[in-house]
Amino acid sequence: MMSKIHTNPGHMRKSGNKLTDFGGKLAAGGEKLNSAGQNLVAHASRDSSGFGAVITKAFGKGLQITGKVFGEGGRVVETAGKHLGTTADLHEEADHNGASLLNKHQPHDKTVKLGAKGGTHTASAKSGGGGKGRTVDKLPGGGGDHHESGSTAPSGAKNHKVDKLPGGGGERTRMSGDLREGRSAAEELPDILKRHGVSQAEFDSMRHRMNQPGGTANVSHEEAMKFRRIREDIPLERNTPVQKVLNPQAAHDYLSNTRNEHFDANRARGCFARMSDARQMSTPAEFHDGLRLDFKGTPFSKDMESVHVLRSEVGDPKDYPIPFGGPNQKGADNIGGKNVWGEPFTGNGYTGSNDHLVPEWDRQDSPLRNGDTIHEIDKHGNERLVARYSKRHGWVRV
Repeated sequence: MMSKIHTNPGHMRKSGNKLTDFGGKLAAGGEKLNSAGQNLVAHASRDSSGFGAVITKAFGKGLQITGKVFGEGGRVVETAGKHLGTTADLHEEADHNGASLLNKHQPHDKTVKLGAKGGTHTASAKSGGGGKGRTVDKLPGGGGDHHESGSTAPSGAKNHKVDKLPGGGGERTRMSGDLREGRSAAEELPDILKRHGVSQAEFDSMRHRMNQPGGTANVSHEEAMKFRRIREDIPLERNTPVQKVLNPQAAHDYLSNTRNEHFDANRARGCFARMSDARQMSTPAEFHDGLRLDFKGTPFSKDMESVHVLRSEVGDPKDYPIPFGGPNQKGADNIGGKNVWGEPFTGNGYTGSNDHLVPEWDRQDSPLRNGDTIHEIDKHGNERLVARYSKRHGWVRV
């Protein structure tokens, strides 16, 4: 009978990092000893004056042997440390897969959410990592360059009636996350609307009009401010799991640990979504529609084989303001926002999707955290862990 073994991936990974560091130092020390031995042997070979040269040569060879032993030992320890870190990742992935399977067998359980860390993304800002030189236009939904189109639509009537939009009314979204993820916006919305005295139909009408070209310019100032207050009631707390879809270039730069005046693989910025809201999207096509990655010049398409996502956790919530504004100055003024980004940016704090209710937060340039991850998600909804971040080593592929 097998005994139960309790493991802590975080502790395993920490021990693995320590072993890797120690092994690297041991190997480096061995190389220095070997080099010193080689120098002594070379010096003794040039000095044939007598017994002293023989002793020096023998001592040098001894140092060489010792250095090689230390070097090899260091490499073994370093490899063991890396293997321990990989084992921790495998344990964590096993937990994720097991929890996902459990959730599939409990689709109606609203009180228990099990699964792995992770989440989705929303409108992105300046490329991906936090560089200091270049600034590019903000992107609704993900990385890549986006240019403002500036088209506007007339304001709609207050009583404009539309079909009920998915995501409202507390509908259960497709999601399976860990306990830290909390409720999705779709689950939180009914209570929030009740507090503000707004009906689901009124909310859907405002949201539908702002999802059209022109965004926040399509409603009255009174409606825009009412919508803003509702959006501000959706919480983002410290340690909340969040996700951002990376454009292909940003994914490459992160995985290559690129650091230059335009990009820093140790940092992140741009719009993120909570994992609890991101789980409703699980394929490149769903990300494309749910995050409105159809901006001008987009590197994304519905038929992409896969996309990469960056998953992190909120440090200071103050670093994640809601990106109020609009695709034009009229819309930004209407809702009291400062962000004027191009279409299909709505400016109301949500992506402009009718099918997915996805609140977004604009992360300010800030360092990544130990344990942040990059995952690849394919067109069938399969996902795999690609790399994990540590402040000591940067992005490490797994």
